[in-house]
Amino acid sequence: MKFLRSFLASVAIIVLIYVTAVVIVNPRGEFPSRRFPWIIPNSRRVKVELFRAAMQSGPVRGIVLGSSRSMTLAPAALSAASSERFFNFAVFSSTIEDHLAILRFVIRSGAPLDNVIVGLDQDALAPGTPLRELTTNIDLATALRGESPTTVRRVMNWAQMVKAAFTPYYAANLGRSVDLAFAPEVPINVFGPDGSLRYVRWDAQIASGTYDGAGAFAECRRKQLELADTNAGHTLDSARTARFEELLRVADSVGAHVTVWLPPYHPALLQVLAARPPDQAALVALRTTVIELTRRYNANFIDLTNPAAFGAVDSWYDCVHYGDANAARIIATLIPVKR
Repeated sequence: MKFLRSFLASVAIIVLIYVTAVVIVNPRGEFPSRRFPWIIPNSRRVKVELFRAAMQSGPVRGIVLGSSRSMTLAPAALSAASSERFFNFAVFSSTIEDHLAILRFVIRSGAPLDNVIVGLDQDALAPGTPLRELTTNIDLATALRGESPTTVRRVMNWAQMVKAAFTPYYAANLGRSVDLAFAPEVPINVFGPDGSLRYVRWDAQIASGTYDGAGAFAECRRKQLELADTNAGHTLDSARTARFEELLRVADSVGAHVTVWLPPYHPALLQVLAARPPDQAALVALRTTVIELTRRYNANFIDLTNPAAFGAVDSWYDCVHYGDANAARIIATLIPVKR
């Protein structure tokens, strides 16, 4: 019995040390600590914090929603064109649940929204589930459910995140985060105070002539075709379509005008997708549904999947992420139109 008590006490101490390390090192950016580098760029947590800071210096009247394909849309340019202050709230690998959660969070935060720009990826309404980064973000997860982040909810959320940390993969993240603290690397990207993203590492490599554009394009092409194959044959998910309509309804209820747009593909990838009937059928289904719903709620719809639609130039990081020159041309087509 004495041995068992000693063993259990030792286990309890080890668990306590590990949990303390998880909270302090915080490799995935889920906890408040910023002492060590994040292994996973927790864009949802960062954007919540940046938005709150932005609201302290004045009301935000326009937001950008979307994935990384919307992150380089500069709020300053949108503000200059619309005379309204914008914030870029696009997050990595966004889902329709993210869009709705963020919109509700922004409204709950007291922003007097006039305009909402929504970048929908082609698989936006395909079957799927929200990402862990959303479901563990107490502010956005509760907003998605139309609830408030109570103390009980926060405690339960912390317990959920701590429990999920007991995996070999998470332990490896801890080690990697500590390594980066002693041997820092230039980050791939950074966010500005307005939520916009800069690819600092890639831009530096492009400037020095060392960026592997061909390799980046090939890897991007592989991932995009893999995603297309995964979604092939699927009809639009009814639950996600309902969430998209709810987003339009929520925006309309506060008097905000919505512009929904489909982001572009690099011409070379677009040519490949054009030769794949299932991909074209999926795009037609998405476009048809979005057009029907945006008309119902007096929103704008702009299809920019073909870069010729906005006069694209040779300004790309890979097959779906575009540079500043193309971002400026896209913004010129997305200038908010008031009702």
